[in-house]
Amino acid sequence: MSLKNSLVIFCLIVSVKSGCYFPASYQGEFLSQSYMPSPSSDLSVPRSSPITYSTISIQYDSIPIWGYCHTRIGNNVLLMDHTASIPCFRCFRLALRSSNVLQIHTRGLDKC
Repeated sequence: MSLKNSLVIFCLIVSVKSGCYFPASYQGEFLSQSYMPSPSSDLSVPRSSPITYSTISIQYDSIPIWGYCHTRIGNNVLLMDHTASIPCFRCFRLALRSSNVLQIHTRGLDKC
């Protein structure tokens, strides 16, 4: 095998292995909205559901609070987190609703 053929094969292997990234339109800082019901022991007082926000950063190959991009097929993403002793995998689907609204569909990102 010549050096030229070896270089072509190496380039093909590198391009296949480095395919997990988020498109530029998904990258940036986003706010996550959640409802936190306030507990009340007095049933005569209506329970309020204040809305809380947290910042989520999406980088080209990771969402740091959830892990690094392991596999992405279209809008379906599998993240891997190495912070625990056992690798944690999280699966979700992204939907870009507008230039500043990114919706995440999952059964729970707090679990592996």
